[in-house]
Amino acid sequence: MTRILAIPFLWLASVAGVSSAEGTVTLRTVVRVEAGAALTLGTVAVLEGAEATALAGVVIEGRADAVTIEEVRDAIDGTGSVNWGRLSLVGSRCRVVRVVPSVPARAEGPGPRRPTAEAREHRAGSVGSLVLPRIAEALEIPSERLRLDLEESGADGSILELATAGRTIDIRPVGASDRLPIGITVYEGDRLIARGMVRARAMVEREVCVSRGPIARGERIGAETFVAERRWLPLSARVLAPGEAIGRIARSRIGADEVISLQDAALPVAIGKGDQAVIHCISGSVILKLRARAMSDGAAGDVIEFTGLDGKKGRVIRARVEGPGVAIATTEGADGAP
Repeated sequence: MTRILAIPFLWLASVAGVSSAEGTVTLRTVVRVEAGAALTLGTVAVLEGAEATALAGVVIEGRADAVTIEEVRDAIDGTGSVNWGRLSLVGSRCRVVRVVPSVPARAEGPGPRRPTAEAREHRAGSVGSLVLPRIAEALEIPSERLRLDLEESGADGSILELATAGRTIDIRPVGASDRLPIGITVYEGDRLIARGMVRARAMVEREVCVSRGPIARGERIGAETFVAERRWLPLSARVLAPGEAIGRIARSRIGADEVISLQDAALPVAIGKGDQAVIHCISGSVILKLRARAMSDGAAGDVIEFTGLDGKKGRVIRARVEGPGVAIATTEGADGAP
């Protein structure tokens, strides 16, 4: 009885041993290696399983700028010790980007400062050279008024150095922030050959209002209180153009030589709390006018609540302030309007 039971257990142990030896070699899309360094299987591919990891040091004799799956297969065959029944290959082509190693710092002081991405220019015909014009178009900002300090240290930074010849490149912002996320996809014919995400510190040149001197809270902002200047500001900065600032009221004290932001200045109150106003109620081609009392302060463009003066208690109408004593309500914006 003991001998009969031992056979299945031996068979299971044999199967487990074969399974643990199986491996997969998955060719990467893009790799960055130092100029002159040899290409090994462990560099250009992701190795899984004992059968694959044992081949990490195999040298690939490919072109300087790319390695194909056929070249990987030839290199593995050249070892003369591979069992293809236990190894599988995945992928088609790996782009190789050669980089110059950085110069180490000297003992007597810090080494040369690495130039920022803003100072570097990507070579013509590379994906990186398309980022600025494409993002400027997407954000509807003239390219000469937009700066992108690309962060190339991330895992996907090498995608910026891919060539664009014969390829379709999709570049678009993914979200909106000062560290702007940018999605990049590279197609070659009907194949997707690279996809990645990079970030850039985005700066925009804008015409802004800079206070000549201190502006007190509640003071009206006029042309004499500021000077118009062009300054580079983060993408998310909410500032007022000279034409938008005049006539606004300072919400709080603004110091001298400060850029006046949207939060610093509010539009003047057109209808105050308790003021009477005429509401123009519009429903299709029918227009009715109703006298009402404002329940809060409102500047031009604000939507506030009014209570009718027609004797119907509890009626509340939401209307947009048009100017002193006038508001507009439509069937979509009027709650209980006639």
